Amino acid sequence: MPTDHTIFSNRANVHIYMENFELAIQDSDQAIALNASFGRAYLRKATAYFEMIETEEHLEKAFEVVQKGLALENQDVKVVGDLTTLADKIVAELNENKE
Repeated sequence: MPTDHTIFSNRANVHIYMENFELAIQDSDQAIALNASFGRAYLRKATAYFEMIETEEHLEKAFEVVQKGLALENQDVKVVGDLTTLADKIVAELNENKE
């Protein structure tokens, strides 16, 4: 099994593009297990939950993952920006669902 977190994170990204969201979440979890401070893995996991949008629970889970990623990522400004943008989209979707 690979021990490089970026391999799992990159594969998670491919799964997102292929709309294999469960597999993207699994690979993101592997990346996080190998490097808990790798913000891009949190971004990919949250994106997978957001894209699923099967239930409000998925949106809440996506927001929770974004918050963890923002709390841990302090090196990659682009990832922080992408996490913040995704958080804004999630909040807008949650607010829309409550109306």
